[in-house]
Amino acid sequence: IETIEDLNQKIEVPPQCSGIEGSSIYLKPRQRVAIIDLLYGTMLRSGNDAAETLSKFAGRNNPEGFIAMMNEKAKDLGAHNTNFVNANGLHDDNHYSTAYDLALISSYAMKNELFREISSAEKHMAESMNNIFYNKNKVVYQYEHGTGIKIGYTKAAGRCLVASAEKNGSNIITVLLNDNNWFNDSYQIFDWAFDNYKSYSIVEKGQFVTYVDGKPVFIDESFKCLLTEKEKSQIKFEALLEAVHLTDESETNICGTYNIYLKDEIIYTGTLISN
Repeated sequence: IETIEDLNQKIEVPPQCSGIEGSSIYLKPRQRVAIIDLLYGTMLRSGNDAAETLSKFAGRNNPEGFIAMMNEKAKDLGAHNTNFVNANGLHDDNHYSTAYDLALISSYAMKNELFREISSAEKHMAESMNNIFYNKNKVVYQYEHGTGIKIGYTKAAGRCLVASAEKNGSNIITVLLNDNNWFNDSYQIFDWAFDNYKSYSIVEKGQFVTYVDGKPVFIDESFKCLLTEKEKSQIKFEALLEAVHLTDESETNICGTYNIYLKDEIIYTGTLISN
């Protein structure tokens, strides 16, 4: 999604991407399919052949291929206990992740409008294949507030689910691994989270903080956080002021950084600006 501009273009299915074991959308060698249909086929039907076809195309200009791009993105997101060796998730001893890392990756992905649209769809008409894909993820039509995201299964990993839901402005992601009661367990977690947590605006973009050298200092970007009623009173703000300066990447006047603490733990670090 991030590297391909025209998602409606049709691409050819490499012969090695056809007939892959596990879930499939039954692609044929050299069949031409729209990228958008391959994305829906991957997300809604867990099509291993679709995932591999997308991987070959998206990584075609990278000497190390798409898997290297996946691992680099994971590390950038702080998913340090994750390593990918394929694009379809089939078992390999060197292909692994954790519940925490999957939540990090999913949280980032759900910030993308198209990804949210795909993962929340109950069905999709794949026009380039003259087929309809129905979502295997029951969360999107079984749970009232469900918005995604993806199921997965191998004999080694068991039934795995990364699920998302939104209610009253609060977005929750749950990760269940090797759980035979995956859907109902996710619904119970959602209900508990929505009953106990609310989304609070901690700082707002453009919010005044203080003065540096006679110039007003503001918050660069807004930050919201899910908190319990007790945690709300434990939030602390710390401004780390510096002399006004420019960075190489921006013409914005930087005045330092700030930390948001929950009790004694930093949960967010942002930038202070003067314009």
